[in-house]
Amino acid sequence: MISFWAKNIRKIVVNEEVGDTGRYNFGQKCVFWAAIIFLVLLLVSGVIIWRPYFAPAFSIPVIRFALMLHSFAAVALIVVIMVHIYAALWVKGTITAMVEGWVTSTWGEETSPALVP
Repeated sequence: MISFWAKNIRKIVVNEEVGDTGRYNFGQKCVFWAAIIFLVLLLVSGVIIWRPYFAPAFSIPVIRFALMLHSFAAVALIVVIMVHIYAALWVKGTITAMVEGWVTSTWGEETSPALVP
């Protein structure tokens, strides 16, 4: 099921009212799953290309493919992290939340109503 945020991505980009996001918004979910997928790809491809231990067990074409996959996953993960940092700076109020550990009740209600008691 596509989340409410995914269906309303245009409203999010132009900063219109989006509604309840639940505990984690669409961007947070995308960053989580992208990081998990790319880290698993890095682990699997890294084991395949790991030279004196595992590489002899695989053919040269498999090692070459794993090397390309490893490079792609590394670059993609770096891009995900950079976009994550940019998004954290883009949403007003997140720096205060990260540095000082608190947010205003208005900001909390607007961004994550499920977290407000």
